[in-house]
Amino acid sequence: MRKLLIFTVFLLTSHFMMGQEEMKPEKWEDVSWQVVEMVKFKSGTMDEVKDIIEKYEAAADPDNMPELHWFVFGDWDMMIIWTLKDGPSMLEWKRSQSSIDWYQRFIDQQGGMDEAKKLFEAYDEAVLDSKSFMTRKMEK
Repeated sequence: MRKLLIFTVFLLTSHFMMGQEEMKPEKWEDVSWQVVEMVKFKSGTMDEVKDIIEKYEAAADPDNMPELHWFVFGDWDMMIIWTLKDGPSMLEWKRSQSSIDWYQRFIDQQGGMDEAKKLFEAYDEAVLDSKSFMTRKMEK
């Protein structure tokens, strides 16, 4: 009886698979890719963090800004969404030209490398926890 059941399942499965079209490589079309970061800050650091973020934004390219969302309640304080204009291949860059350009503007804005590093360190010190995710958004 068991052999008959296995044979029947095999026949049904092979019939289903043979009726399908040949599988071919296929890329996603009409999608956008994002990196989403959830951030939890240490208690009492929110005002300092918001000041630092304003300075980050002032040096940014307006056409290449992440979305910032501040949570009203829940486990996280902030969500940052970066759209990957070139899709996941953007993550292959250790240092992209747009990152270099932003970093140079930020250093100039802060009056030098030492002052810029102090702000990076202050932000890092304020972060209690963070998690990152990659998302794919279907445009159609």
